[in-house]
Amino acid sequence: TPKTEFQGEDIIVKASMTGIIRKVEGGCVVGNADCGDGYGNFIIINRTMAKITDSNFLAEGTVQQLSILYGNLREVEGNLNDGDKIDKGQVLGKMGNSGSSNGTHLHFEVNRLVVNKDKQPVVEILNPLKFIEQE
Repeated sequence: TPKTEFQGEDIIVKASMTGIIRKVEGGCVVGNADCGDGYGNFIIINRTMAKITDSNFLAEGTVQQLSILYGNLREVEGNLNDGDKIDKGQVLGKMGNSGSSNGTHLHFEVNRLVVNKDKQPVVEILNPLKFIEQE
């Protein structure tokens, strides 16, 4: 049987925190696994928790920045650009299958930059479920 037009529901992706867009990648199409470094159409939002100049920068365990990646989107919303301020709940795009992907889904990755016991910044991967609100 021939395929008919899309019969599913668009799943809208919204920002889970307020922050600044570090990087936006758009224009990727399904089947181009290399586009967006494998993440396809994506948005990375950063939220600074403490600045390097703060007196607590060298305190062990100090969180310096949270970073959330929304990847493999079908499309990125409107005119989002690097450096734009994003509000929690703002629409970012639609879940999709761009980049290195085997089906429609959302790649949702949360990282934080912290200071370790040797006073060096280290990236930690966090459980993304703690950043998802149920509606």
